[in-house]
Amino acid sequence: MGLKYRNIYAVTKRLFLYPDLAWPEMIKSTDTFKSFLRNYLFAVAMVSGGVVFLIHLLQNHYLQAIGLAMLSFISCICSSWLAFWLTREYMCRKLCYSEREVLALVGYSHAIFFIFYSIGQAWNGMFIGQIFMLLSFSFFRTLYQGIKQLENYQPQHLSNVLIVFALAIIFMPMIMNQILRIIFGVSVIHV
Repeated sequence: MGLKYRNIYAVTKRLFLYPDLAWPEMIKSTDTFKSFLRNYLFAVAMVSGGVVFLIHLLQNHYLQAIGLAMLSFISCICSSWLAFWLTREYMCRKLCYSEREVLALVGYSHAIFFIFYSIGQAWNGMFIGQIFMLLSFSFFRTLYQGIKQLENYQPQHLSNVLIVFALAIIFMPMIMNQILRIIFGVSVIHV
């Protein structure tokens, strides 16, 4: 059961504003990373890349804006996969949760984080960029509510699971973005 592209805004809005109500449906609708990528993450990455393009178009040459938008798109997809891979190893092998639950938690929480993170990074240290960077940490609420909706939820694992997921979701996009900037020769340090 996949999401329709027209429902992506509604799903993201529900996950951001009412995560406790949205999570049961999201966990059931997530099957494989490929279907999640096709049905949800690709559209979120395209929209965040488009917003990054528009913001950089105000500040830079259009070719540089296109390049930075593409880096944002690639970073979103690759960092989501890496965060899923990392947390899957911990959650499925050590704590015996299902891969579908882990994918839903990482994927949707990562999407909430990445939307605000990419906009904040595009503003390059301006005040509005810092506001969006702070807003990106609102994914903690979405993640916390999602963890409590897990089928085999054990309260004693809450802090460990929250830390593992949060570190993977926060640092994977940052690391991936910096690696891509180094590979493609984009200035890593904003002066």
